[in-house]
Amino acid sequence: MQRIRSIFRRGGAVWLALLLVLLFTWTASAAGGGTTIYLPYVAKQPTPTATPTPLPPLPSDYSVSYYVQTNSNQAAYDKGCALGQTDLNLAGAQDRLVILDFGQPWYDDYGTLGTLIFRVPPNTNWTFMSIGAIGEFAKNFATGYWVCTGSDKASHLTLGIGTSNYLGTDPPVDMKVPGTVRNHGSQWAQMVLNVNAWLSTQHYAAQVTAAGANDMELSWATSALTRAWVDGFDSADNNSALYYNYGACEGCPQTYYADIGSWTGGKNYSWHVEDVWYISWGIPPAWVVPEIYLSNEANAKQWQTVSKYAKVQKGMRIDFSGVMTQSGACQQRGGCTGTSSDTMNTPQEGWNQLWKYTFADPDTRMNRLPWMTDIRYWTN
Repeated sequence: MQRIRSIFRRGGAVWLALLLVLLFTWTASAAGGGTTIYLPYVAKQPTPTATPTPLPPLPSDYSVSYYVQTNSNQAAYDKGCALGQTDLNLAGAQDRLVILDFGQPWYDDYGTLGTLIFRVPPNTNWTFMSIGAIGEFAKNFATGYWVCTGSDKASHLTLGIGTSNYLGTDPPVDMKVPGTVRNHGSQWAQMVLNVNAWLSTQHYAAQVTAAGANDMELSWATSALTRAWVDGFDSADNNSALYYNYGACEGCPQTYYADIGSWTGGKNYSWHVEDVWYISWGIPPAWVVPEIYLSNEANAKQWQTVSKYAKVQKGMRIDFSGVMTQSGACQQRGGCTGTSSDTMNTPQEGWNQLWKYTFADPDTRMNRLPWMTDIRYWTN
């Protein structure tokens, strides 16, 4: 999918010319009768009626994504199997996105790059997982899914293998160095390629596709460090691996205005809307499944504004791949209410909010919004 979008970006003029040819009305003279036949002009046009264009239906189901709290490959297999059994028992073919969030980037005492996975309270110790171990974990999740879908060979899982740009918890000093962060992104892309190659050799690839993923938050790291990670990923993606940004656009403008390019926010006020566009859509492997947590619709307004920026400034809106909510995590641990709003949108509420604001503006209107996923903490 990512490379199809790339072709349209880079060869826009060629595609426009082809489109004009295809849409041109063909006039043909019937043999011997002098009759002129006009084939119908078919294009995406507003319905010539006062009735609003109907909205597409919600995705049939939402998937559960996870903050990973275990390094057990057996646990990964079991969780994938449970999802496979669910899809087997549902009517029709399912199409899901599941993101496994392995936590903040890290490296161990030997310089091996990886992450610190999420702790299980009351445990206060952190567990390091290397990028290689994360890839094996993903393979086991995928295997469980494939095996337990049984006779259902039509359902499909996109498995997002996630980290973040979080730099809390007193990270090693080099995790704040662009070169190290870039290398982390590069190795992450190589891991995704390795997982997909393995899926192909196991004949699982028709049902499971691996992708990178990153929870990129404006308050967690500077734009320069975050760009370093995505640039590293892009440098090693072999023109085939992609990643999903499943972060928020916290503090971003909620409406488009002429001087929006001068807006700054986030860590050290280092972020511009241009940076958000770049990590989410501008660089070739980037796709986005934004966090739409806030019940007051602010998250949806912010991401619609970024898409408007993309259309006005770059000539192409953002086609969001879905939405992420966190109602499951909120129910597990609480802490999601505030004085002016809460972050407890259900998947359906998050989807409706993003669709509502993107559809309202022709510059950001999409044809579909495929996925809903709700993140929660891993439990066995």
